[in-house]
Amino acid sequence: MFPQLVRHISEDRFSTYLEAAGFDADRAVALYAWNMQLSASFYPLLSAVEICLRNRIQPRLATVFGETWWLAPELHVVMGGTGKGIMLRAAKAIEKRGGRSTAGQMTAELCFGFWSNMLLPKYEDHLWQPVQSGFPDLPGHLSLGDLHHRSERVRDLRNRISHHEHIFRRDLTEEYSNAITLLAWLGPEKAAWIRPRLDTMKLLRARP
Repeated sequence: MFPQLVRHISEDRFSTYLEAAGFDADRAVALYAWNMQLSASFYPLLSAVEICLRNRIQPRLATVFGETWWLAPELHVVMGGTGKGIMLRAAKAIEKRGGRSTAGQMTAELCFGFWSNMLLPKYEDHLWQPVQSGFPDLPGHLSLGDLHHRSERVRDLRNRISHHEHIFRRDLTEEYSNAITLLAWLGPEKAAWIRPRLDTMKLLRARP
């Protein structure tokens, strides 16, 4: 079974696990399975962060640029051609599926990277004065840059998991702590609700 399994995983991908397992094939397979379980265990937390982040940012966009903020020329100027293109392509994708580009549809269509980028310094004067106006649970000594830094770390982990890459070599205790902390800044009630429902730390202690 082992050669056939490796063929389906690919030798190049599996070599990472084989090396980490000291070239013990059975342990490498167990490590591969464990990495899959770990990746899955992070999904509810990563999903919660992304949803909370976009639901904090979208109302500010609507307040400043209007209910159809993705069409606002003022926002297009602030974002530049690339950002404008991302929004208009998202609207077209919704309409192509037979939908209507409402604020809710746009919020769901735009990717994590879009929302994280709304925390860049160039948006601070337009949206985040003061930053607690959009993020009332952010500790007072922290800045928009702190939010952006943590959201980018979460996005990087999410992208690795989404592309089925290994995560077991990362400091996953720190990654988990970073994501939980960010979620607490965005929506403390959701952080408190989801924490006992996560099994990531239990899985981390069960490494093969």
